[in-house]
Amino acid sequence: MHTTIEPETIELDLARYMAIFDRSPIAIEYYDADGRLEVANKACLEMFGVVHSGQIAKFSLFDDPNITDDMKARLKKGETVRRTYDFSFDLVKKYNLYETTREGTCTLDIMVAPLAIGDKPAGYVAQIQDVTEQYRTERSLEESEKKYRLIAETIHDVFWMATPGLDRMIYVSPAYEKLWGRTPESLYESPTSFVEAIHPEDRQHFLDESELHRSNLTPWVIPYRVIRPDGTEIWVEDRGFPVFDANGSAYLFTGTVSDITNRKQNEERVRSLLSEKEILLQEVHHRLKNNMVTIMSLLSLQSDTVKDPAALAMLEDTKSRIRSMAVLYEKLYRSMDFRAISAREYLPALVKEIIENFANRESVSVTTDIEDITLDARVLSAVGIIINELITNAMKYAFDGRERGMIYVSFLTDGDQAALVVEDNGTGMPEGAKHGFGMQLVEMLNEQLDGSLRRERGNGTRFIMEFKHR
Repeated sequence: MHTTIEPETIELDLARYMAIFDRSPIAIEYYDADGRLEVANKACLEMFGVVHSGQIAKFSLFDDPNITDDMKARLKKGETVRRTYDFSFDLVKKYNLYETTREGTCTLDIMVAPLAIGDKPAGYVAQIQDVTEQYRTERSLEESEKKYRLIAETIHDVFWMATPGLDRMIYVSPAYEKLWGRTPESLYESPTSFVEAIHPEDRQHFLDESELHRSNLTPWVIPYRVIRPDGTEIWVEDRGFPVFDANGSAYLFTGTVSDITNRKQNEERVRSLLSEKEILLQEVHHRLKNNMVTIMSLLSLQSDTVKDPAALAMLEDTKSRIRSMAVLYEKLYRSMDFRAISAREYLPALVKEIIENFANRESVSVTTDIEDITLDARVLSAVGIIINELITNAMKYAFDGRERGMIYVSFLTDGDQAALVVEDNGTGMPEGAKHGFGMQLVEMLNEQLDGSLRRERGNGTRFIMEFKHR
């Protein structure tokens, strides 16, 4: 029994197939049994830079230099062939295969299948896709992977990648064996085995810190010691951070581990040298203070033999100046920083030492307002001597003939400006009074500090010195 197909149906089906053929985004070519091109769709003409199909009427599949001899032989045997290759339009022009508007090369994925009737091909159908961008991207990724793998495998630091839970090691560089003394394969088999080599004193700290950062999805930098199989101990610095996908989810952790043994040894050496220097400076300051005490004792003995009031006063003034420096060195000796000292620790103690040296100390009330600021020891030394001279002058001369007196000392800062005020409510310095050695010393030290010094008279005398303290 034969089924009769109406001509109209055949024409309709043919029209549909031709529409699909012509509108397909994939280039399609049909060749006859001898390999001569009979028809190509629109996508094919555009791909090969052909303006109209007449230009490729004489094109032969078996003359195409882009099809290898092996592929041609297999096609004639009735086999389907496929190849991804760089198609050269320059070769098309060189062999005058057909007219084309295109130049250079593109990467094509071509598959040619024979249409067989019996054992012999009756024609060939070729499907062709331009995969230039895809192929270029793949090659770029391959090159990048090779480059980064080369870097990872040649640097001295360990480079690693692992799942967020550290339950699977995705990659670890060969440097792991050099640092840990264990093979990378052992880490692939047991991803947390590296923890067993961490020094027992550092292990829990590392586990706690890394867990905290992995939970919070934050980077970490954790130093710890590693004990290698041969018993040697090294310091390493473990740096890790999360890698996020397009949705903001961490899908792996990666990082590096560096050998910082030399750095740690150098730091320990520096700490040792600093400790030795601090001990030496402490001893120097202590001996200076003791020497000053000895000098004051000698001056006191000398004072007992001096009858001249002027000479005796000079010896007492000298003792007072040495005392101010001795107090400073005593504070430096007990300080953690030998280059700087707190003004609040030094100046009130100095004022008390100065006042205690005078017989009228019980009748003079002393008030201090000293800011808690740390200054260079050389600056405070100068300020201390100035305070010594001004308070000494006040105790000597300001309260003659008076039962009670008051001295006020303040040292305050505003930004980089410091202000020292020494004030008394005594009789006041008379106009035109000659400056003795003490005031000359005050003015000289004021110049060293590049400060300004002024004296105000009223209900007593007020000295104000201002200078930049940094």
